[in-house]
Amino acid sequence: MRIAISSLSGCGNTTVSRLVAERLKLHYINYTFRSLAQDLGMAFEKIQAESKRTPRYDYDVDRRQVALIEKTPRCVVGSRLAVWLDDERIRNKIGVQAPPFDLKVWIYAPLNERAKRISKREKKTFARVLEDTLYRDEENEQRYLSLYGINVANFPRAVNITINTERFSAEQVADLVVACALKVKNAPKKRK
Repeated sequence: MRIAISSLSGCGNTTVSRLVAERLKLHYINYTFRSLAQDLGMAFEKIQAESKRTPRYDYDVDRRQVALIEKTPRCVVGSRLAVWLDDERIRNKIGVQAPPFDLKVWIYAPLNERAKRISKREKKTFARVLEDTLYRDEENEQRYLSLYGINVANFPRAVNITINTERFSAEQVADLVVACALKVKNAPKKRK
């Protein structure tokens, strides 16, 4: 079983993805710029800065993430673009396409809730985090539109479930995803 979970920042994607992987005894995959920096022996800040001028690093991260998914048929992929990794728009840009996912999940929360969570996690003022989150959302939206023609601000219609995490703990959201995954896993196979 392969599960993809995506969201904007502050929705709980990392925590939920890890919990789902743990509960279903699946591998957790989240290959990021930090992972790439470590693999290349470069400073994270340098990759982050250069990625504003060239798509090379974004494409490299996505290629490496897809390679990990291909080698790992039992996994939970948690990333901003996870639910799109099997999309032909990404394949057309990076030359590889992830195998299909058995379950795609989009989690979301209102901007103020996301900023509140990030503020608490990073111990920064709410006002500062709200401003940073708005900027980051706009930057990511433009980045992925430019790179792949994908608008991360509008969750994909191809997802199986969407969950508003505002009133749920990460554990409760993981419970919902696990319940859906078990339904998918135990569903009778359709004949062609």
